[in-house]
Amino acid sequence: MGKNIVLIGFMGTGKSSVGQRLAEKLKMKF
Repeated sequence: MGKNIVLIGFMGTGKSSVGQRLAEKLKMKF
């Protein structure tokens, strides 16, 4: 089973930006 990371927060707080960089560092698909 795969692992998931969930980022929670208000719109416009950078969740997608952080998620993309985190995925790169962890060699995961975003």
